[in-house]
Amino acid sequence: MKTRIALFALSLIALPLTAAQTASAEPYGAQVARDRAHIVHHRRQIQKDKQEAAYYAGRQAQAARDGNYGAARYFGHKKRQEQAQVHEQRRKLWRDRAELRRDRYWRNHY
Repeated sequence: MKTRIALFALSLIALPLTAAQTASAEPYGAQVARDRAHIVHHRRQIQKDKQEAAYYAGRQAQAARDGNYGAARYFGHKKRQEQAQVHEQRRKLWRDRAELRRDRYWRNHY
């Protein structure tokens, strides 16, 4: 029984090592395609988050005009959350572009 548990534990330890090797063996053309898809996805997310932030900014201004300061505070908080998501998506977009440059270099030179 103990040997079965030990063998099972060893197989679980070896699993990430084999998965990492297959992931790194991905052809550079596929990596470039994956990076381009990530860039498109992050651009769409940025556009969507900007629209939501603009919506919440409008709601905040309307609530402040109407004197509903609790709602204005709430929508201001939601606007800041959306803006934080925009910044996060921009960071991801920057990383994806850098990764795309690296993958294109390796594809073209090796």
